[in-house]
Amino acid sequence: MLCFPNAKINLGLNIISKRTDGFHNIETVFCPAALSDILEFVPQPGMEPGKYIFNASGYRSMGQR
Repeated sequence: MLCFPNAKINLGLNIISKRTDGFHNIETVFCPAALSDILEFVPQPGMEPGKYIFNASGYRSMGQR
């Protein structure tokens, strides 16, 4: 399955509080950008349903190691 998630530029981010699940409640302002990523989901033999392995490929952006 291929997905093409839209890109966005974050203009502002305010962390309101930390939740009991470890995530945060936030307020954000962002601007959509005319770009997208490509995500491909490929079933792997022997993987438990609902479990995934993440592999990244492609060009690295500035600031990535």
